[in-house]
Amino acid sequence: LNRFRARYRAQKMYWYWCFPVS
Repeated sequence: LNRFRARYRAQKMYWYWCFPVS
């Protein structure tokens, strides 16, 4: 579960990097 959560966090970071929403 921990690994899954880490991946989710990484995906969110990537999304923000691609589409920085203030």
